Amino acid sequence: MPARRNKSRLRWALGLTGVAVVVLGVLAAFQAVQARAALLDVAGGFEQVSADLRAGDADAARESLASTRDRAREAKDTTDGLLWRAGSRAPVIGDDVLAVRTVADVAHVLADDVLDDVVTAADALDPERLRPRDGRIALGPLKQVRPSVVAADEELRRQADRVAEIDTDGLLSQLATPVADMQDRLDEAATLSSRASYAVRLLPPMLGDGGPRNYLVLFQNNAEIRATGGMPGALAVLRAQNGRISIEKQGTAGDLGYHDPPVVPLAREEVELYERKLAMFAADITFTPDFPRTAELARAMWRATQGEDIDGVLSADPISLSYLLEGTGQVQVPGGPALSADNAVRLLLSEIYRTQPDNELQNVFFATAAREVFDAVASGKGDPAAVLKGLARSADEGRLYAWSSREEEQSLIAETALGGAVPREAGPSPYIGFFLNDGTAAKMQYYLEHRVDVEPVSCNARGRQQLDVTVTLTSYAPKNARKLPASVIGPREDGQGYFGVRPGHMRINAHLYAPIGGWFASSAYDGEERPLHEVEHHGHPVGSRTVEIAPGQTRELTYTVMTGLDQDGEVDLRVTPGVRGSGVGEVGTSACNSS
Repeated sequence: MPARRNKSRLRWALGLTGVAVVVLGVLAAFQAVQARAALLDVAGGFEQVSADLRAGDADAARESLASTRDRAREAKDTTDGLLWRAGSRAPVIGDDVLAVRTVADVAHVLADDVLDDVVTAADALDPERLRPRDGRIALGPLKQVRPSVVAADEELRRQADRVAEIDTDGLLSQLATPVADMQDRLDEAATLSSRASYAVRLLPPMLGDGGPRNYLVLFQNNAEIRATGGMPGALAVLRAQNGRISIEKQGTAGDLGYHDPPVVPLAREEVELYERKLAMFAADITFTPDFPRTAELARAMWRATQGEDIDGVLSADPISLSYLLEGTGQVQVPGGPALSADNAVRLLLSEIYRTQPDNELQNVFFATAAREVFDAVASGKGDPAAVLKGLARSADEGRLYAWSSREEEQSLIAETALGGAVPREAGPSPYIGFFLNDGTAAKMQYYLEHRVDVEPVSCNARGRQQLDVTVTLTSYAPKNARKLPASVIGPREDGQGYFGVRPGHMRINAHLYAPIGGWFASSAYDGEERPLHEVEHHGHPVGSRTVEIAPGQTRELTYTVMTGLDQDGEVDLRVTPGVRGSGVGEVGTSACNSS
């Protein structure tokens, strides 16, 4: 009898539990509908705030933010009740409930604590306010908003990290898509806020707020390719004081002199990879992909030949100048043609070498063109938003670099795309670097197109990934390239090209940097397995080989690369930028995330 009563009680308990689950489910579903509606309104509100800021209307952005704040608070309150708290710990649906609660809380924090500062900063950092006037950028607004911009950036990145930690693979389809969308939007917003934070911290001091600064500017020539872009040809010295920037001197790489012995001591691996001329000839200081090292070499050479010290080194290429011309409009080069975004690369990297055999006059034309573009930017000509966009694009593609002799400033620069340093420490994101150096004295890489694709194919239990790296290099040189002038194909010796290369062919030294702690499992040249020359540089295994490319020919280099342990993140790929593109192809998602 007691056993029957116990069974009856159990059935009652189970029945009541089932009813309770149904009731709670109905209530939760009702609240979920409310939360979803509120969150969709919040998302729309954030979109409107963003649109208002892009339009330069800070007042409208504040009005949009006010209404969005109310909806964000409503979404937060709706998902903060007992049912939602209990649901976040429940089996099966717990991850979904927790995801909604996290998104609602992040939206509330952003609306309440972050976006006010973002709107204020966006108003102060409006490109029109930053337009140079009479050669001077007003530094006051940048200094004024620095505290709020830095604080907003730190909080935004914290909230973006919270949403990024949500695993969308385990969510209901109705949730996975909007959560993934928010992850992408917050990641993009964090990137923009990070740039603003670096700008307000770096620009005032580097533009001479605390005293004058002198910078050596290298203009890299991509037609004779080097690891960071090209051979330094023309150069200039910029002076910055209280936001006013002026060109004090112009010259060529020859002004940096020839140094034997090398101007600074070289490490054994530097000599093995790039030879002693890395620190002897100014034309070769960009052989290394580590821009801080290039800057150190340039600074030492300038001091040795000119008896002057400099506060920093900057670098740009003709493609970055063409991006600036999209904002300024065309400029007139004295004694030459009008320079525009459409023709700048062709004129600076091809036509001048085809029509002008004198190296000195080539450099003069390049320097004059660079000065005209600089003057257009410094005078505030054209659309300042387009100019800033061109600068950002140049940095993203590895065409614009900066180095400061001030340790605090350099530590900030190193965190950005402008730093151009080869990583010294391994992190969760495996680093792959592919860099090219011309093996002759020609200007043939105007015709080169190269692309690097990386496909992560496996991941073991310790976070070590296998990466398949494919490099294609194609010469678009004309079939009769051998008939091009020596200023393009290089000087000839006994009918042969310089360094024994057939006229019209390219000879390029290709260096692949594998992740720290990793190694090369295999490598092939046009499908045929061939060993690499391997050296370690800053902890990275570096595999090198020399490639010769005939006009119209495509070469393919393939590598199987193993990463270090605990490198389960997305691949960090850096490639020498070229005339015909950044060189960055498709990079697959981490094999550890997909397994």
